[in-house]
Amino acid sequence: MADRLVSDCQAATVEASSGWPPERRAACVALLEAAARRIEEAITIWEGALSEPDESGIPFTAVVHIGAERARSLQRLYFDQKALAAELTKQTGVVWRDALAMDGSIAIMQPYDQFGAEESLHERANRAIATMRARAEGLAETIAAF
Repeated sequence: MADRLVSDCQAATVEASSGWPPERRAACVALLEAAARRIEEAITIWEGALSEPDESGIPFTAVVHIGAERARSLQRLYFDQKALAAELTKQTGVVWRDALAMDGSIAIMQPYDQFGAEESLHERANRAIATMRARAEGLAETIAAF
């Protein structure tokens, strides 16, 4: 199963966990489940953006379209995930951070990147949702591997 996991962090955590006592394994699973819940919450926020009119002619970033409240919620989830990555690192001994301070397999997609040429809000939101669904599936596989 480990070769199907989304990230090296996930694979290394599952591999390392084979010698852990049950309570340590359960604590790690609880952290991974918390990460998955945050990703699902972020997906819901991005899906809410799809209910907004798609004014494709307006450039800039998704935050201009989805509003400050949704952007703040996504930012909060992102920082929660960063804290969770630090806790996973502490619990597992596996470094759950990359150069940007969080492993990409649990990162929350933010609305701040500049739109690409001819990109619309709905395209950006759908891409963010697809990315985070893949991350949630990877976390589910990791949890199942315990």
